[in-house]
Amino acid sequence: ASAPRHDRRGHDYRKPLGDQYEAIVGLVLTALHGDVDRTWAVFRRDFFPPEAEAAEAADAAEARAEVRREVRRQQQQQREQAAKAEVCLQRLFVLPPAAPP
Repeated sequence: ASAPRHDRRGHDYRKPLGDQYEAIVGLVLTALHGDVDRTWAVFRRDFFPPEAEAAEAADAAEARAEVRREVRRQQQQQREQAAKAEVCLQRLFVLPPAAPP
């Protein structure tokens, strides 16, 4: 689950950061006398990382996905083992069935 993006009043937590970034872009544009190409060159990496960084990011995303798959597999295995143990205990001690989670 991702972190909440809004407070109780519905204000987006990301908005102030976006406003600050926009102000910095405006400041650089002003300092470069309105040269959009030079300003874009300053901020381009924020939107399009170099290929090496993009490849590392893709590798990291795949590693995170692999960890999530492994965690889900282990959780499923634990649930199955718990269910088997419950059946054994019910047979041995005539326990009532457990309530669903």
